[in-house]
Amino acid sequence: MEGVKRTLLPATVAHAESGSVTRAGATPGACPGKDAIGYFDSATHHQWSGSFSSQFGVAVTKVLGENHPFSSKGFFWGIWVNDRFASAGLCGLKLKPGDALLVAPSPEKGTVFPIALTAPATAKVGQPFVVKASYFKTAKAKTLPGVKVTDGVNATDSHGATTVTAHKAGKLTIVATEKGFIRAEATVNVSK
Repeated sequence: MEGVKRTLLPATVAHAESGSVTRAGATPGACPGKDAIGYFDSATHHQWSGSFSSQFGVAVTKVLGENHPFSSKGFFWGIWVNDRFASAGLCGLKLKPGDALLVAPSPEKGTVFPIALTAPATAKVGQPFVVKASYFKTAKAKTLPGVKVTDGVNATDSHGATTVTAHKAGKLTIVATEKGFIRAEATVNVSK
């Protein structure tokens, strides 16, 4: 879960819920817990609010303390699966094992895309590794130059790549930001 200025919930392995989710006034059975709404509800530990309509399902307004009611100004909560805008709302959106669900503010006017950040799962202290940034405007990923990457030597180049060197062992969280895009995080396990 991303907010306007900070990550609200880092990448989390979530589980579906049994039965149906009835928060935000959803009627029993309308939002099956096995759909994206169940994963969203369990990942946030029920710390969200919104409204329900039988036509559109759940419209999320507040997530983990950050509020974005749908209006003609500001942001609304957008939904992406595997860095692509979702084809359905949280109620009725089917996920497959390994899918990445992102809920983040989307501007009422204009378009934003999540940064798709690729980093190795493991690295060694003092040995540089490559991190790549891209986004999906269509079905095919497009490289994203100019992205600022924490611990990166420079912003990403014309191929969407930059080099990172870890200075200590442990989990290294890399954050990628670029104006007009939704920030992304990747975790690299660094060993000596």
